[in-house]
Amino acid sequence: MNKEEKERILACVVEQIEKERTPRKTRHLRRTAAIALAAVMLLACGAFTVKVLKLDSRLASLLGGTSDQITQSVTDINAAVEKNGLRIEAKQAVGDGHRVFVLLEVTSLTDLKLDQMCCFESFDMESQQTGMLSLSPMKDGVSADGKTLSMLMELSSDEAANNREVELKLKNLGKVINVQEGDEKVLIEGSWKLNFKLAYKDVSKTYKPSAEIPAGEGSLVIEKITISPISCFVEGKVGRYYEDVEAGWESLTALKIKMKDGAAVPVQIDGSSWLSDGSHSSGTMEGVLGKLIDMQQVESVLLDGKEIPLHQ
Repeated sequence: MNKEEKERILACVVEQIEKERTPRKTRHLRRTAAIALAAVMLLACGAFTVKVLKLDSRLASLLGGTSDQITQSVTDINAAVEKNGLRIEAKQAVGDGHRVFVLLEVTSLTDLKLDQMCCFESFDMESQQTGMLSLSPMKDGVSADGKTLSMLMELSSDEAANNREVELKLKNLGKVINVQEGDEKVLIEGSWKLNFKLAYKDVSKTYKPSAEIPAGEGSLVIEKITISPISCFVEGKVGRYYEDVEAGWESLTALKIKMKDGAAVPVQIDGSSWLSDGSHSSGTMEGVLGKLIDMQQVESVLLDGKEIPLHQ
């Protein structure tokens, strides 16, 4: 297990996961570096038929509820693998064009009992696309008999996350035994592979505001904002060039979605990238919403206090 995963487990235990969705630390990556890493990879597939399904109560709790809009973005997966006394099943996914949450169930088929200290030593997907992938135990995710653990896989990507065939690879189920040091022991050695389709409808809306905001001695132009009931994705470029305009982009952390009733829903930014190319530089930022929203009630976006009206 790498250092980041140990820190995640420690934070999970100490804070008891106040909310099931705990945003990852904001990342500030050059897009070129992200491409080289290729942390998350997906395989393209053909068109699909959308089915409106009921959102699993565990995912509904994660998102802060359910709605007719969000149920359009649900897909039942029910792909499973059994090996080495362990059953791993991908149950359901919900997402938009840039982000998806996948509900996994890990079940012990032996006398071994599971708890929220359990985790996989490694997990990855292979593809030509880039993104960020996380896998964490869900709050209250252990069954009464200790045999089943609910886990949440979260995938975010600059590219389309829906309508994909994916292959998830997991290795060595372990358990943290020293919270402070992050030490762990392997409970079950082995590797598991799941193949499934993310066949859900993207109900997000894309706006092109062309709003200009100050960035040091220069400025940034917000070209595109994509909003769904669960996340927000922002794209921008250099407006008035300034040598340190990248720092201006990375400092934009106060992002909110203003509703027609005046409420401002915070966006928990957990991803940021920047492609350096002088006056042609551009960047993206993304994050999950503080609560489920009604897309028809969105009015504007607040970015570092500046209101940006939204027009499709």
